[in-house]
Amino acid sequence: MRGVVSICLVVLVAGVVRAGAGEAAAKDLRQFYQMNCAGCHGPDGAAKDAQGKSLKGADFTEPGWGQRTDDAAMAKTIL
Repeated sequence: MRGVVSICLVVLVAGVVRAGAGEAAAKDLRQFYQMNCAGCHGPDGAAKDAQGKSLKGADFTEPGWGQRTDDAAMAKTIL
């Protein structure tokens, strides 16, 4: 289960939802994010609310965040 969560988050954060993946896949990833990630990172990924700041949630909207963060570090944080 942890591996599935990690993979889904990496896919969501990296923005890999391609136009050809279909509307259902994009909807599923949005729902997954809302259920599992938005609590710390906020609905838009910016982690600007009080809970995001107290948990030190990463700001996914910050330019360059994806280039500075590797998959192993993300998986460690999630797990």
